[in-house]
Amino acid sequence: MAGRIRSGDRHEAIADLHAFLTDFDIDIAPVHDRLARAAMKARIDYGQGFGTRGGLNFGDCFAYALAKQYSAPLLYVGNDFALTDIQSALEP
Repeated sequence: MAGRIRSGDRHEAIADLHAFLTDFDIDIAPVHDRLARAAMKARIDYGQGFGTRGGLNFGDCFAYALAKQYSAPLLYVGNDFALTDIQSALEP
């Protein structure tokens, strides 16, 4: 997808993205009030620049909030989420 975007073929990149989402049965979650509030709480609890152990950026805070909402583990790399109470998808 990134290669198509860089080469200027954005319409094909969009088609690739739709195919990827369909092939892997990925849903795009809407940001509703409850999720936005949970993401803001995560930002305060684990966000960068809030004097916390966590280092989540704002996008990470939405991933955290969505995982908490669905009681789902989260697949991530690095240590930022490891400093939160979220379960890793790689844990047995």
